[in-house]
Amino acid sequence: MGAGPDGVLRTHLIADDALGPRLCRGALLTPGWMLRQSVPAAVGALVAALAASSTDSRPPAVVTVVVVLGLFLLAQAAMLTLGIVLGQRRMRRIMPAGTPVGAEFTPLRIGHRVGATYSQIPLERFDRVVINSRVVLLCTGRRTVVLLPRELVPPQVIADYRARYLRRGFRRR
Repeated sequence: MGAGPDGVLRTHLIADDALGPRLCRGALLTPGWMLRQSVPAAVGALVAALAASSTDSRPPAVVTVVVVLGLFLLAQAAMLTLGIVLGQRRMRRIMPAGTPVGAEFTPLRIGHRVGATYSQIPLERFDRVVINSRVVLLCTGRRTVVLLPRELVPPQVIADYRARYLRRGFRRR
Protein backbone atom coordinates (compact mmCIF):
# COMPACT_ATOMS: atom_id res chain seq x y z
CA MET A 1 0.00 0.00 0.00
CA GLY A 2 2.12 2.85 -1.27
CA ALA A 3 1.50 6.16 -2.96
CA GLY A 4 0.61 6.05 -6.63
CA PRO A 5 2.51 7.89 -9.38
CA ASP A 6 0.54 11.05 -8.56
CA GLY A 7 1.71 10.96 -4.91
CA VAL A 8 -1.73 10.05 -3.57
CA LEU A 9 -2.03 7.17 -1.10
CA ARG A 10 -5.32 5.35 -1.77
CA THR A 11 -7.04 2.74 0.36
CA HIS A 12 -10.39 1.04 -0.05
CA LEU A 13 -12.62 -1.68 1.30
CA ILE A 14 -16.08 -3.08 0.70
CA ALA A 15 -18.52 -2.46 3.56
CA ASP A 16 -20.12 -5.41 5.29
CA ASP A 17 -23.23 -5.34 7.50
CA ALA A 18 -21.17 -4.50 10.58
CA LEU A 19 -19.13 -1.55 9.24
CA GLY A 20 -21.73 1.20 9.68
CA PRO A 21 -22.72 0.23 13.23
CA ARG A 22 -19.05 -0.25 14.15
CA LEU A 23 -18.25 3.27 12.94
CA CYS A 24 -21.17 4.62 14.93
CA ARG A 25 -20.05 2.83 18.10
CA GLY A 26 -16.43 3.86 17.53
CA ALA A 27 -17.40 7.50 17.21
CA LEU A 28 -19.87 7.54 20.11
CA LEU A 29 -18.75 4.97 22.65
CA THR A 30 -15.28 6.21 23.47
CA PRO A 31 -13.80 5.69 26.95
CA GLY A 32 -14.03 9.41 27.75
CA TRP A 33 -17.66 9.54 26.70
CA MET A 34 -18.48 6.46 28.75
CA LEU A 35 -16.78 8.02 31.79
CA ARG A 36 -18.74 11.26 31.37
CA GLN A 37 -21.97 9.27 31.21
CA SER A 38 -21.19 6.95 34.11
CA VAL A 39 -20.20 9.62 36.66
CA PRO A 40 -23.73 11.10 36.97
CA ALA A 41 -25.17 7.58 37.05
CA ALA A 42 -22.78 6.53 39.83
CA VAL A 43 -23.53 9.65 41.88
CA GLY A 44 -27.26 9.12 41.36
CA ALA A 45 -27.00 5.48 42.40
CA LEU A 46 -25.08 6.46 45.54
CA VAL A 47 -27.67 9.08 46.49
CA ALA A 48 -30.49 6.62 45.80
CA ALA A 49 -28.81 3.92 47.89
CA LEU A 50 -28.32 6.31 50.79
CA ALA A 51 -31.89 7.51 50.63
CA ALA A 52 -33.34 4.03 50.22
CA SER A 53 -31.39 2.69 53.20
CA SER A 54 -33.65 4.55 55.59
CA THR A 55 -36.56 6.07 53.69
CA ASP A 56 -38.76 6.10 56.78
CA SER A 57 -36.47 8.52 58.60
CA ARG A 58 -36.02 10.83 55.58
CA PRO A 59 -38.29 13.81 54.96
CA PRO A 60 -40.64 13.49 51.96
CA ALA A 61 -38.67 16.16 50.07
CA VAL A 62 -35.54 13.98 50.09
CA VAL A 63 -37.48 10.96 48.87
CA THR A 64 -39.03 13.08 46.11
CA VAL A 65 -35.60 14.34 45.02
CA VAL A 66 -34.24 10.79 44.92
CA VAL A 67 -37.20 9.55 42.86
CA VAL A 68 -36.88 12.48 40.42
CA LEU A 69 -33.12 11.87 40.13
CA GLY A 70 -33.73 8.19 39.45
CA LEU A 71 -36.31 9.00 36.78
CA PHE A 72 -33.90 11.51 35.21
CA LEU A 73 -31.10 8.93 35.07
CA LEU A 74 -33.48 6.35 33.62
CA ALA A 75 -34.61 8.82 30.94
CA GLN A 76 -30.99 9.69 30.16
CA ALA A 77 -30.07 6.03 29.74
CA ALA A 78 -33.11 5.44 27.52
CA MET A 79 -32.27 8.44 25.31
CA LEU A 80 -28.63 7.39 24.99
CA THR A 81 -29.63 3.85 24.05
CA LEU A 82 -32.16 5.15 21.54
CA GLY A 83 -29.55 7.50 20.05
CA ILE A 84 -27.06 4.68 19.61
CA VAL A 85 -29.64 2.35 18.04
CA LEU A 86 -30.92 5.04 15.66
CA GLY A 87 -27.35 6.09 14.79
CA GLN A 88 -26.42 2.52 13.92
CA ARG A 89 -29.56 2.13 11.82
CA ARG A 90 -28.77 5.36 9.96
CA MET A 91 -25.19 4.23 9.31
CA ARG A 92 -26.53 0.95 7.87
CA ARG A 93 -28.65 2.97 5.43
CA ILE A 94 -25.70 5.16 4.45
CA MET A 95 -23.33 2.20 4.13
CA PRO A 96 -25.20 -0.99 3.28
CA ALA A 97 -23.26 -4.22 2.74
CA GLY A 98 -21.36 -4.15 -0.54
CA THR A 99 -20.82 -0.37 -0.58
CA PRO A 100 -17.31 0.62 -1.71
CA VAL A 101 -15.60 2.83 0.87
CA GLY A 102 -12.31 4.54 0.11
CA ALA A 103 -9.90 7.20 1.24
CA GLU A 104 -7.14 9.22 -0.41
CA PHE A 105 -4.35 10.81 1.57
CA THR A 106 -1.95 13.57 0.49
CA PRO A 107 0.11 15.93 2.63
CA LEU A 108 -2.44 18.73 2.07
CA ARG A 109 -5.85 17.07 1.86
CA ILE A 110 -7.92 13.99 2.56
CA GLY A 111 -10.45 12.54 0.18
CA HIS A 112 -13.09 10.03 1.19
CA ARG A 113 -15.67 8.07 -0.75
CA VAL A 114 -18.79 6.16 0.27
CA GLY A 115 -20.47 4.62 -2.74
CA ALA A 116 -20.80 7.33 -5.39
CA THR A 117 -20.33 10.21 -2.92
CA TYR A 118 -16.82 11.67 -2.91
CA SER A 119 -15.42 14.70 -1.14
CA GLN A 120 -12.03 16.27 -0.56
CA ILE A 121 -11.21 18.40 2.45
CA PRO A 122 -7.98 20.34 3.11
CA LEU A 123 -6.18 19.14 6.24
CA GLU A 124 -5.77 22.74 7.44
CA ARG A 125 -9.51 22.76 8.16
CA PHE A 126 -9.10 20.29 11.03
CA ASP A 127 -7.86 21.22 14.46
CA ARG A 128 -8.18 17.89 16.23
CA VAL A 129 -7.76 14.21 15.42
CA VAL A 130 -9.11 11.38 17.56
CA ILE A 131 -7.86 7.84 16.94
CA ASN A 132 -9.19 4.78 18.71
CA SER A 133 -9.16 1.07 17.91
CA ARG A 134 -12.19 1.36 15.60
CA VAL A 135 -12.13 4.77 13.93
CA VAL A 136 -10.17 7.87 12.99
CA LEU A 137 -12.09 11.12 13.49
CA LEU A 138 -10.95 14.40 11.97
CA CYS A 139 -12.63 17.24 13.84
CA THR A 140 -13.18 20.96 13.69
CA GLY A 141 -13.83 22.07 17.24
CA ARG A 142 -16.18 19.53 18.79
CA ARG A 143 -17.72 18.64 15.42
CA THR A 144 -16.61 15.47 13.64
CA VAL A 145 -16.10 16.23 9.95
CA VAL A 146 -14.52 12.99 8.69
CA LEU A 147 -15.13 9.54 10.18
CA LEU A 148 -13.02 6.70 8.77
CA PRO A 149 -12.66 3.05 9.75
CA ARG A 150 -9.25 2.52 11.35
CA GLU A 151 -8.29 -0.17 8.82
CA LEU A 152 -8.67 2.38 6.01
CA VAL A 153 -5.97 4.66 7.46
CA PRO A 154 -2.39 3.41 6.93
CA PRO A 155 0.12 3.58 9.82
CA GLN A 156 2.24 6.23 8.06
CA VAL A 157 -0.81 8.51 7.78
CA ILE A 158 -1.59 8.03 11.48
CA ALA A 159 2.04 8.91 12.28
CA ASP A 160 1.74 12.03 10.09
CA TYR A 161 -1.49 13.06 11.85
CA ARG A 162 0.15 12.56 15.24
CA ALA A 163 2.99 14.87 14.23
CA ARG A 164 0.69 17.42 12.59
CA TYR A 165 -1.99 17.64 15.28
CA LEU A 166 0.01 16.87 18.44
CA ARG A 167 0.13 20.51 19.50
CA ARG A 168 -3.36 21.32 18.26
CA GLY A 169 -5.33 18.57 19.95
CA PHE A 170 -4.41 15.06 18.87
CA ARG A 171 -6.10 12.56 21.15
CA ARG A 172 -5.73 8.83 21.22
CA ARG A 173 -8.55 6.90 22.86
